[in-house]
Amino acid sequence: MTKYEYTIGSRIVSFDYNIMQTIETEEEVFVLLKTPCSEDGLNNVYSFNKQGIMNWRINVHFEEYGINLRFPFTLISIIDGDLYAIDFYERRFKIDIKTGNSLKYDPLR
Repeated sequence: MTKYEYTIGSRIVSFDYNIMQTIETEEEVFVLLKTPCSEDGLNNVYSFNKQGIMNWRINVHFEEYGINLRFPFTLISIIDGDLYAIDFYERRFKIDIKTGNSLKYDPLR
């Protein structure tokens, strides 16, 4: 296994970028990749089921929050059963665990 691969169940999942963080729950695995600060690197959080099949790639509705300056995520966490993703500017987004869509924006600064 390399820093570009992660074993989920019996499947090895490969990525184009380094794995920065993983969180495993009873039902799924969340993976945060260390991506470049470019359009391709913005949606760098993924969810997989326990068989290693991708459920979703994060989809934050930046425009709904009036955010023009976008950065990749740098941290993911689960707090009281809710998934949060934090970007380089310490902007926290609550993420729907089942769909990957943003539900709420909460600036930490």
